[in-house]
Amino acid sequence: MLSVQQYNNDRTNFGAFNKTFAMIKPKAVKDGHAGEIISMIEKNKDLKIDKLEMTTLDKLTAQKHYAEHKGKSFYQELIDFITSGPVIKMEISGDEAISKVRALSKAIREKFATSITANAIHTSDGVESAARELALHFDKTI
Repeated sequence: MLSVQQYNNDRTNFGAFNKTFAMIKPKAVKDGHAGEIISMIEKNKDLKIDKLEMTTLDKLTAQKHYAEHKGKSFYQELIDFITSGPVIKMEISGDEAISKVRALSKAIREKFATSITANAIHTSDGVESAARELALHFDKTI
């Protein structure tokens, strides 16, 4: 398995031009908001969706994705929710992609969230989490 540092060096350029991970959560997909959320991302001329995949996460992938929350009171609720239906995973690139997608997620959550857990979208919160999440969700060789 590649380390996060190897993934950063070998797979992704995290300089001024970088990549990040975003995932539209099951309730937003079920409620028919995925197209509008994707459109909100695409309207930002500095961002490009490089990869997009609709899937239902298995329990093991969900546990790896939310590993930092294991042991917290809301952990099982996160796992149950994120595996409850289809999600749309995206690799997004562009200048300062991580911070721009994080900022955009606030508007998306304000518009579509129904609770803290069902907050419509997950976005990587930094370089390390982006590398880990991109590797987990898109690099099938790891």
